[in-house]
Amino acid sequence: MNFPYHQRGMGFVGWLLLILVLGSCLTIVLKLAPHYIDYNTISKIMDEMETENGLALKNKTQLISAMDKKFKINQIRTFPLKENLTLTSTKDGAEVILDYEVREAIVSNIDIVVSFDKTIELRN
Repeated sequence: MNFPYHQRGMGFVGWLLLILVLGSCLTIVLKLAPHYIDYNTISKIMDEMETENGLALKNKTQLISAMDKKFKINQIRTFPLKENLTLTSTKDGAEVILDYEVREAIVSNIDIVVSFDKTIELRN
């Protein structure tokens, strides 16, 4: 049996669903991308600090001050470094742990939580 009108392509509902899915994905990417870019910059700063000499002998306040200067140079100005940085002494020097999470509101009461963790060893 041949029908005179055959549908070709997507209908209105199909296009509406496609736009809804792509718009949701784009919204999530645009909200999370800056946090990943900041983490990448923070990770590079910490990797550079790992190769610097004499940082293992500094106390936590001096280390936070040095990291804060590097953060400002790289346009990371609102990062709460004091709350997220842990400094522990080891037998070879010090271990710096930066562990934090970011909560980003998507819609109404729906949030996305992203967790970041970076550890470096500072040698004497």
